[in-house]
Amino acid sequence: MTIESEPRNLEAYQKPPLSLDHLTPQSASQSLYDIYTERIDGLPGFRQRSYHDAKDDFEKSIIEADDGSDIEFVRLLLGRLINNDGYGEFLNDLGEFWEHHNLEEDLQNYSYCFLTNHRVFSDLPLIAGTVRDLRQGDPYSASRNHMVVGKLIPGMEVDMFGSGKFDPVTGLLKMVARQIQTVPKIPPNSGESIEAQRRVWNEETKSIMNATIEHPGNIIYVAASGSQDIVSDDGKSLRMQEVNPQTAAMMKNPRLKVIPLFFSCNSFDETGLVPASPKYKLLKPRIVRHTDEIFDLMEEFSEIGTELLADEFSKGVSYDQNAIEKLKQKAAAILHFSRND
Repeated sequence: MTIESEPRNLEAYQKPPLSLDHLTPQSASQSLYDIYTERIDGLPGFRQRSYHDAKDDFEKSIIEADDGSDIEFVRLLLGRLINNDGYGEFLNDLGEFWEHHNLEEDLQNYSYCFLTNHRVFSDLPLIAGTVRDLRQGDPYSASRNHMVVGKLIPGMEVDMFGSGKFDPVTGLLKMVARQIQTVPKIPPNSGESIEAQRRVWNEETKSIMNATIEHPGNIIYVAASGSQDIVSDDGKSLRMQEVNPQTAAMMKNPRLKVIPLFFSCNSFDETGLVPASPKYKLLKPRIVRHTDEIFDLMEEFSEIGTELLADEFSKGVSYDQNAIEKLKQKAAAILHFSRND
């Protein structure tokens, strides 16, 4: 039986329901992302990407490199960070160093780690890009490079050429290296879900780093500290941040040759990117037998920095020696517990 009824002419309630984004609690991933957003605000030449645009890069512990990227365009990008004369000199010096220490041949048996101070965050891309230019004969010259960066990088866009066009920094870095992403410190009491997410991601990154070191033929770029060197209030001295004890512990591996490099090329001013003249010193490659050797390198870096940057910092380059003994103990403890796992 069919029941027929007259159609009702009701006025429909047409306001849309809440979107899924509004109904779903904010993820720990996005909460972490929002924390790092505050650190990007105010950097000349840079701006913040939306979480939606950056999410795919942000949630990866390693981002693949692009071995097919045009080396001429890579040089063009590097030229926005370092002046032509400085780049030519650095490329030449690095080439002679590479040949003198038989690094191309030894790459079959070891991985390498360029361990630097951390003057500004363009130092690792500059070094990795120069090594890629030097090693053009390798079809994997970009993906053989592994640059250790913080997870604030996926949130950044940069106007490389001052044209008003902003590009994601991760996309530019892909042209010179894979990006192994660490999760920097977060404020106390950020919440258990955020702290748990940070632990999970950093454990994954640690595993990637160990695998990269253990397999011969990889070149890693690491700033000894995750934080940039600090200029004093009077502008007359530069204080290097202390070595991260986890980094020091990771450098002790018979399959890894550490290449210490003091590097200073401040490519930033109040207007944005400005090609700068580099000051640097490459130290002899070495296999680290004890974590104390990494902390001793910081003393050597401070002496080198004081000499190279005397015109800029009349009171010298230093680091907090009072913190070193505690950090040495932490690094030794990390190695002890890792052996007992």
